[in-house]
Amino acid sequence: MGDQFIREVLSLCLQRLAIEEATNSELEFIEVVRNFEVVRKKWLHAELELKKQKELLVKSDVARAALEVKLKHARNQLDVEIKKRYKAEADYQCLEIETTVVKASVTTPETRGQIHMKGIYRVPGGERLVKELREKYVSGKGPLMLHKVEEVHAVCGLLKDFLRKLKEPLITFKLHRTFMEASEMEDEDKSVETLIKTIKDLPQPNKDTLAFLMLHLQRVMQSLMCQMDQNNLSRVFGPTVIGHGMLEPSPMTIMRDTNTQPKVVARFLSFPSDFWEGLLADKEDPLVPPVVDANVGIVCPSTSRGTEKIFKPLTSPELSKYSKTTSGGSIKGRIKHFGGTFNNPSKPKNEPGKKKFFTSPK
Repeated sequence: MGDQFIREVLSLCLQRLAIEEATNSELEFIEVVRNFEVVRKKWLHAELELKKQKELLVKSDVARAALEVKLKHARNQLDVEIKKRYKAEADYQCLEIETTVVKASVTTPETRGQIHMKGIYRVPGGERLVKELREKYVSGKGPLMLHKVEEVHAVCGLLKDFLRKLKEPLITFKLHRTFMEASEMEDEDKSVETLIKTIKDLPQPNKDTLAFLMLHLQRVMQSLMCQMDQNNLSRVFGPTVIGHGMLEPSPMTIMRDTNTQPKVVARFLSFPSDFWEGLLADKEDPLVPPVVDANVGIVCPSTSRGTEKIFKPLTSPELSKYSKTTSGGSIKGRIKHFGGTFNNPSKPKNEPGKKKFFTSPK
């Protein structure tokens, strides 16, 4: 009886334990399910975040590519602007050098009174000295100081060398053929008219330089002592001022142009000085100011000009007897007629104080 009871009690205990274990297992299972649900939600949230981040990454890549393109364009534009700036600075420096060379080469002989020297511009200067002067102005190492160069033929040689080595002739490639054809015209009036019109078509720096040079050569030509008449100066400056109509002319072109180049310069020199003065930007203001030029080292004469025109021809006793009033039928009279039409003599004068100085060709 007692054993029977104990067995039943033990059986009940075992059942109770089994029930409790089952209950605990269910609770644990429920907890596991709950944890799984939490983890699943977190996983879904992480997937959504990952998707958003992927989309954001794609947008970032697209924006980066666009920025790289913009950066490339900006760099290219900056390079172009920098190159333009460098070119502008180089052109400005070159323009200053060109202005200095032409102005100094012309002013030095005139200041010294050496334009009366026999054979000026025809007699070659020392090749070594001309080369040294050329290298000095090309390198830009210090002022030229041409007033310290004793050999005037070297200074004149520098001017010829400079004009000869311009990128294009003073009369430009574009107008070269017109100048050459005009000088060959048999009708003198038509030739003069065409030349004047073509000179007016030159760029302003080239036109000013040509006028500046022709006025100087006319002063040289008027000196009987230097023995450099119109014919001699035309032969010397024909190849340098007129040059050729292309960068690399053929031998036949060189031979053909050699005969015509002096004719063009001769025509230029036959024009009266009033015509060339009329082409300059300001007739009354001196192109070379009457002060010490710091770039060149030349002391220009300080004279009271008043209302006198610049580039007044030199008056030599030998030439005074030849000064006569020209008739309307002469070349000078015709040029005055044509020149007056183009030079606009009624143009108002510039205000005092606003001086325009000589500019040289590009």
